Amino acid sequence: MSLTRTANQLIQDACQDLGIIAVGETPSAAVTNRAFTILQELIDSWNLMSLTVLVVERTVYTLTSNQQFYSIGPATLSPDFSTGTAARPVRVEGAGLVLNATTPVVEIPLIELTDDLYENIGVKAQTSTQPTEFYYNPTDPLGEIFLWPAPTTGVNSLALYTQFLTPQMTALNTAYVMPPGYTKALRLNLCMDLSVPAFGLTLDAGIEMQARAALRNLKAANVKMSDLSVDPALQPAVPGGSYNIFSDSGA
Repeated sequence: MSLTRTANQLIQDACQDLGIIAVGETPSAAVTNRAFTILQELIDSWNLMSLTVLVVERTVYTLTSNQQFYSIGPATLSPDFSTGTAARPVRVEGAGLVLNATTPVVEIPLIELTDDLYENIGVKAQTSTQPTEFYYNPTDPLGEIFLWPAPTTGVNSLALYTQFLTPQMTALNTAYVMPPGYTKALRLNLCMDLSVPAFGLTLDAGIEMQARAALRNLKAANVKMSDLSVDPALQPAVPGGSYNIFSDSGA
C-alpha cells in the first residue's frame, strides 16, 4: 500500500529518530530548512541510480519535417519535447519510430548510438524518410536528441522510453504519494545524511543498518529480471565463453 507523506513529516520523524527533538515536538525553522535542503539532495542523488527510479515510461512525441535535433526537458524552458515539471532524463532507455500511416500503427526500434558511434558518423546531415538510429546527449538544463538519418517527413512520431524519476519535494507541506518502500527508505536515509554532515551527531548503528536494508529492499523490488543482460563470457553454454580455474579448461 502506498503511503502519503509531506517533507515536514519526514523531517520531523527523522529528527525524532536522531534524538534532535522529542516525540511530539517539532524542529525549529532553521533545522527544518537545513533538513529540507538535505532531503532534496537525497532525492536528487537517488535519481542517478537506475534501481531507485520508479519505472520506465513510454512517451510519444511529434516529429517535424527536416528537423534532426530535438531538445527535451521541463516545459518552463520551452523544449521541443516537454517532460512537464520533471527534469530532463538522466538517460534514455530506448526509442522507437512510430509509423502512424500504417494500419495497425507499427513501432520500429531505433538503434542507440554511443558517444564513439555518434562521433564516427561522417555525414551527420544525411536524410531519409525514416531515421534508424538515435543519440542522446544529457546536456543541462535541456537534453538533446539526435536522429539519424534526419527525417524528411513529420508524419511519423518518436516514442521515447525514459526513467520516471522519484518526484522531487518542492514544498514542505505538500502531500506526496510514496510508492511502497520509499517512505521508510527516505526517512532512514535522511537520518544518515542529517547526522554527521549537518548536526555532527553519532549515528546509531541500528538506524544505519535499517537504512541500508530499506534501500536494498527498495532496489531489489525495482529489479526487472527480464531486462538484465548477461555477459556472454559468463555463459557456460557458449563455447569458450567461460574458464574453470580448477580444471584449467574452458566450457
